[in-house]
Amino acid sequence: MAIQGKINDAWKQLFQDRPIAADLDRQSYHLIQAQDLKVYMEPRLLAKVDDSTKLPEVLSDHDCAPLSISSNSYILLRPLKTVFHKLEPLPTTPSFYPPGLLEAKLQTIPWNADFTSEPLALDTAFLTGMLGHFLQDPDLCLTIRGKRTLQQELPLRFDNIQLPFNAKSVQMEIDAGYESATHIYLVEAKIGLPDDFNIRQLFFPYHYWNFYLQQIHSTKPVRVIFFSYSSHSFFFFHYQFTNASVLNSLNLVKTGWYILGKQELTWKIINDILAACPQCPPIQNIPFPQADDFVRVLDIIERIAHNEENINEEEEKEEIAGWYDFTPRQGDYYPNAACWLGWLEREAGKWALTTEGRRLADAGLFTKQYLTIQAMAQRPVLRNALEWLGKFHTLPEREQIEEWMSTAVNTGKIKFISGSTVHRRAQTIDKWLQYIKSLIVE
Repeated sequence: MAIQGKINDAWKQLFQDRPIAADLDRQSYHLIQAQDLKVYMEPRLLAKVDDSTKLPEVLSDHDCAPLSISSNSYILLRPLKTVFHKLEPLPTTPSFYPPGLLEAKLQTIPWNADFTSEPLALDTAFLTGMLGHFLQDPDLCLTIRGKRTLQQELPLRFDNIQLPFNAKSVQMEIDAGYESATHIYLVEAKIGLPDDFNIRQLFFPYHYWNFYLQQIHSTKPVRVIFFSYSSHSFFFFHYQFTNASVLNSLNLVKTGWYILGKQELTWKIINDILAACPQCPPIQNIPFPQADDFVRVLDIIERIAHNEENINEEEEKEEIAGWYDFTPRQGDYYPNAACWLGWLEREAGKWALTTEGRRLADAGLFTKQYLTIQAMAQRPVLRNALEWLGKFHTLPEREQIEEWMSTAVNTGKIKFISGSTVHRRAQTIDKWLQYIKSLIVE
C-alpha cells in the first residue's frame, strides 16, 4: 500500500479510537500527544500536511487539519481555513526578466531548462534580481536558511477563539530569509502551483525571527512571502499578518508573475505559425478541454516528465488531484486538456508523454511558447480563436467562441458537448487566449 493509503488508514483508526469528532464539534480542536500518534504511525508523517489536498479523507470530511504546537504534541483544528490559506488568483500579466550577463557568468544554472528544485528556483529568483524587483528592495542578502526551533511560548488564536495552551519548541524549516537595510523577508518556496498552503510555514518562522530581533533590540520589520515556480514562471505572494497573534490573519499585500527570459513572441510569429500549420483534424476520442488555468496544463507536463515511473490509473487520478485543489474526477481535466493538445497519451494504464509532449517538456522558453501555439493552431475551435486573435489583436467574445464550438460539433470535428457545459468550456478557450496574449510583445 502506498504511504498515503497507510496515513489515511491510521487517521481513520484514530477517529474510531479517540473522541476527536466530539471534541471538534464541542470546541473546534482536539489535543493529541506524539506518543499516542506513534502507536499508529510515525507522528511526523501523520501531521505533515503542506496543503489541503494532502489531507487524509477523514480529516477533510471533518473539516480539520493537524498543527504541531510543540516537539511532542499536536492539535487538530477546525475549520480548515484556520490552517490553510487559499492562494489568491494568479496575476494575469507577466514581467519578463532575462538573465542578462549572469547567463554567461553562472554556467551551473540551467537557464533554459525547467527547474525541479525549490532552492534552485528560489536562488535564481534572488541572483537575477527578480525577488528584489518584486519587493522593491534590491539590496538583499541571503542570511537565513534551514531548521529552527521556536524559542518562546506563543499564545495561539484563530478567528476569535483563544486556545487554552501555547505553542512552544515547535520545529520549522525556513526555505530562505533575506535581509536588507530596512527589512527581513522570509520565503516559503514550492515547485508547482498548489491551490493553498499551510499557514504554519509562514506563521512560526515569522514569530521566531520577530522574537530574535526583539532580543537584540532590532526594530527591523519581518515580511513573509509565498513563492512558487512552474514552467519558467516565478510567482510571488507577499503577505502580512494583520494580527500577529492570530494564525489565520494573513492579508495579501501584492502578487507578482515573472518569466525568466526575453519576451520574443510577436503577432507576426502567431500569424506565421497559423499560415504554416495544416487544417485541424477531427478530435472525437478526447473530451473538449475544461481546464481554465493554462499554466497548470504546462505544469502537468513538467510534473509527469519528472515522475514518469508513476502509479496505476486510479491512484494516478488521486495523485494529480492532490497536486491541486481537485476532486479525483477533476484530476483528469488537466491531463485530458494536455492530451487534447497532443502532449499526453494513455500508456499501460497511466499518462505518458507523447513525442510532442517530450519536446515541450525539454524545450526552452521561446520554443515552448512556439510549440504551444503550434499545437493550438492544429486544434478545432482554438484555431478559430487564434486566427481572430492574430487578426484583431483582441479576444473574441464568449458567444463567438460558443458559435465556433457549435459548428465544430455539427461538422464532427469535436465530441458532442452538452448545453450545460458549453459555457464552461468556452471559458477555458477564453482563458487560454488570455494567457497567449499576455506573452506577446505589444
